Amino acid sequence: MLPYLHFVLLPQVIDGLIIGVALALVALGLTMIFGLLDVINLAHGEIYMIGGYAALTLIGWGGGYWSAILLVPRSRALPAGLWRSWGCGRCCRAPTARW
Repeated sequence: MLPYLHFVLLPQVIDGLIIGVALALVALGLTMIFGLLDVINLAHGEIYMIGGYAALTLIGWGGGYWSAILLVPRSRALPAGLWRSWGCGRCCRAPTARW
């Protein structure tokens, strides 16, 4: 009975918790954007998917799980910062913007 718990049940519980936390983070981001700005922003799923593909690619190239956990958020921060400064920055500096 102990090997069943160790090799079957425990990994399923851990996987379920990881997926649940990931979905909760996406839902929390959508809720915060809609609640604060009254705008439905559906780009969260795309950004989350690109991060997942980046992690999968890094692991496929031989990097480990922990290197993906550490490097992927940093690799997603650069495009997000560029989008914030170039894309959204123009909207914030516009004379009709009320942010």
